[in-house]
Amino acid sequence: MRLRFYYPFDIGVTMMSLMSRRTVLRALKKRIRFTEEHIEELRREKAELQGKIPFFALAVFDHYLYHLEAEKKWLENLKEEVERRENYFEDFEEE
Repeated sequence: MRLRFYYPFDIGVTMMSLMSRRTVLRALKKRIRFTEEHIEELRREKAELQGKIPFFALAVFDHYLYHLEAEKKWLENLKEEVERRENYFEDFEEE
């Protein structure tokens, strides 16, 4: 069995070329803010539960935090790539 992750936001990413650069950047910035807020909320919740629940229950918070931090980094890299490119297809070769 393969472990696969599905992220609804990826649907929007695959449609980026149909949107203006301004719209794409606005959506990416919004998603980055949402992710940052979620990370901070989970960190607060984890801190409040420290010493009140077993370490393995806290590990679940860490697991989710690692995923969110990776998501944030990916979003920031994608945003930088959109800002850097003049054309979404500049490295795409048609046959």
